[in-house]
Amino acid sequence: MAMFDETLLDSSPKRAPVLEGKHWLISIVIGLIGFGLGYVILPLIFSGTEGRTLIVQSAMLGALFIPYGLMLCYAFADTGHLGLNRWFWFTVVLVLNIVGFLLYLVYSAAKTDNWKRATIPIAYIFEAMLVGALVLYPLL
Repeated sequence: MAMFDETLLDSSPKRAPVLEGKHWLISIVIGLIGFGLGYVILPLIFSGTEGRTLIVQSAMLGALFIPYGLMLCYAFADTGHLGLNRWFWFTVVLVLNIVGFLLYLVYSAAKTDNWKRATIPIAYIFEAMLVGALVLYPLL
């Protein structure tokens, strides 16, 4: 347990979590906006999309927006803690999405000389990508 004391785990006694309740709420609102956009835009792109199919596809799109919102909130809040340029990194993550978030994690770890702060999120991102690829591969 001692090796995880300085990581981003919420239970870490040495580091307060970066994401607070307001950040989770903002991310859920961003997910709901993604659902609404999907509900309006998907029928325009794919003709014949209606009913249950439209709701499921919109929910999937909205679910993709939640982690995106969490990445934006994390970069915005963490740059404030570290004294980095908040709006620059927010824009980088906004434009480049997950690549921008990975760039921010590596940059902030190099700047603080604390690589433990970046290893767990990067490991989770790559694990999610691997599991997603393993799930999608048989479907293709």
